[in-house]
Amino acid sequence: MKIVKSKFRFLKTANVFLTSLLCVLYFSSCNKDDSDKSDEKTMSNVRILLTAPAQTLTTALQPDGKTFLFTFPATENLQRVGNAGIAFDLSDGASATPTSGSTHNFNDNPKATFIVRAENGSTAEYIVEMQIEASSEAEITAFDFTIGTGAAQLSYPGTINAQQGTIAVTVAYVGWSSAETGAAVLTLSNWATATPASPITVPLPPYDAQNPPAPITVDIEVEAGDGTKKDWKATLTLIMPSSQASITGFNLDFYEGQQPENTPATFTRGQIRMSSTTSVTDNAAIIIDNENRTITYSLPALPAWFNKNKMTVYPTFISFSDGWSNVEPHFNTALDFSQDQTYVITAEDGVTKETWTVKAPTVGSYYFKEIWAMSFPFGTDEWRSGEAPNSIGIIGDYLNISRTELLINKSTGALTTNELDLSFLNPTDVPGWGSQTSPFFVTNDDHGNFIGTSLINAAWSQDYFNLFVWKNGYDSPAEMLAAIPLKDADGEPLEIGFGRKVQVLGDINGNGLIISVNSFGGASGQLLDDNRESGMHYIWKIENGVVDIANPIIRETNITLNTNAYQLLTPININSPEGPYYIGTAQFGSSGPFPNLVFSQDGAGPGTQIRGPFDLLMGDKSRNGWGNQAYHYHKLFNIDNKNMIAVFTGSNSEGHICFTVMERESNTELTTIAKTALPWNNAQWINTNITGSFTMEVVGGKMRFYVFPTNRGIFCYELAQWE
Repeated sequence: MKIVKSKFRFLKTANVFLTSLLCVLYFSSCNKDDSDKSDEKTMSNVRILLTAPAQTLTTALQPDGKTFLFTFPATENLQRVGNAGIAFDLSDGASATPTSGSTHNFNDNPKATFIVRAENGSTAEYIVEMQIEASSEAEITAFDFTIGTGAAQLSYPGTINAQQGTIAVTVAYVGWSSAETGAAVLTLSNWATATPASPITVPLPPYDAQNPPAPITVDIEVEAGDGTKKDWKATLTLIMPSSQASITGFNLDFYEGQQPENTPATFTRGQIRMSSTTSVTDNAAIIIDNENRTITYSLPALPAWFNKNKMTVYPTFISFSDGWSNVEPHFNTALDFSQDQTYVITAEDGVTKETWTVKAPTVGSYYFKEIWAMSFPFGTDEWRSGEAPNSIGIIGDYLNISRTELLINKSTGALTTNELDLSFLNPTDVPGWGSQTSPFFVTNDDHGNFIGTSLINAAWSQDYFNLFVWKNGYDSPAEMLAAIPLKDADGEPLEIGFGRKVQVLGDINGNGLIISVNSFGGASGQLLDDNRESGMHYIWKIENGVVDIANPIIRETNITLNTNAYQLLTPININSPEGPYYIGTAQFGSSGPFPNLVFSQDGAGPGTQIRGPFDLLMGDKSRNGWGNQAYHYHKLFNIDNKNMIAVFTGSNSEGHICFTVMERESNTELTTIAKTALPWNNAQWINTNITGSFTMEVVGGKMRFYVFPTNRGIFCYELAQWE
């Protein structure tokens, strides 16, 4: 037992010894690690990061060993140092508060303090300081003279001449009859001060129309940041207030739905615009009559949704003569513009008042009523380049688009499953037909007969230009109307002034005329150069249903065309094919002629130009590019015992075609009664070629037009009267 006890005591003693030894070793190790940590806490490479524009400022540490001093010109925009970034480098293992990349507003506090902590926990303080250099500029950079407060405050900016140290201000007597005071508000160079200080109170004399006061002068001393001083003189000239109270601009916009609070930025089909400007995007021009103080407008092409209930709106734009002071009712008041509405304008003098009347559309005035509109029925995957339809014709209850067999319900605009019978059109039955499978151009005569033509290819590769008619409906083969030879017996092209389009007047089953449309040019191989440059046209008579091919009437307009142009000559009376004529002409370019309608007694130019509808719709817009300013088609007609003409033209780079109807009061006096500018650059359209035509018929005693801008769609309009 004694032996065991002694062993236990030995082990207990050993454990105590080992525990003590470990503690000594541990604390010895800890003391050694602290002594090895770095005491480095240096900040270096300090940069100021500025924006607007981006800029980096650098500097060296000052002799005090803790300050980095930067300077910034007072002449620059001090806002740049209002939120400046501060970047820097630190010793290895050191950290900083705030961190590198933080921002500081040196305008509020020119000094930014940073605490750098070394790895061993010791710290050092650094200061990044911004000093604004003293400026020698003592300028007044803006001068605004105000009278009154709040909504009634009037403001008159001054014209500053820095070189002479002068400011000129013109102040109108408005709104006060007794003595008044105004305030001159100054904007100065950075760090500059003014004596007297801004705002400067300026007493004004009472209004006296018989004794206008002399100019008022205000002397101002401006001291720059470095003490430089400059004397300024402001001169206030008081003038009599304006007595003008006119409306100078006016827009009305009608919407399919409820009018939005803010006018939409883009013109849409769900919006009808009447405007005092002549932008091509306007449906109709508003006419401001200063003498009679009236505002009038004609109605444009109106969609089916439009009616008098849609005419309660506020003007989306209205402007007044300079100095006007009030208008009643306020222009943000919705009014019913299907009736006459008046505005009372108060002039600047507070005394003169003028009453202006916005006239309702005149009862009986014409406008285009949109019956329906459809987008082009082809999909982009079915489109074939170079085979763009260019015309439209009526056949029974349907419309046919040229170069297709498609039939569209003319009452609804719906594409049907019926197809035009094209079985007659093949190389065996039609001389010189080539490989065509459908009519290139379609039209109607004045009796509604449906006529198609072949295509004259480049270099006159066909022997004939063929015209044919469907006499027994869309589902029966066509019959040949005329095969006009294009080559002589030796196979050489005849000098025929003929293009790709025709106009057929009268009745092909009785008496009428076939008229060539002089189009394109020699460079395209579709007209001989001589014929293009002289504007040669051929007219073939139809007598008792027979075309006199051998004896055409030839007319040369002497209106030169370029290689991308159309020209259409139309006798005013089909019983007098030798004249007088209307000549529609334009080209696809920038040098002209631009769309013009010309009256000519004998068909020889230049005749009398009639520019009204084109100037109004196109103005001075760009005239460059394919289809821009192109003349495409016109037709004469009579409705309501009135002689009229419908004109279809291409428009300009804004992307529109123009359709216009004018009343012919005489051969040279034409009055526009309805017009529209149709957009063709909408996403619903699939091709950018702008050409086309239109056809028309009488439905229910009213003229109905089917307007076809190529590849865009069909617009069905009725020439209606406002009731």
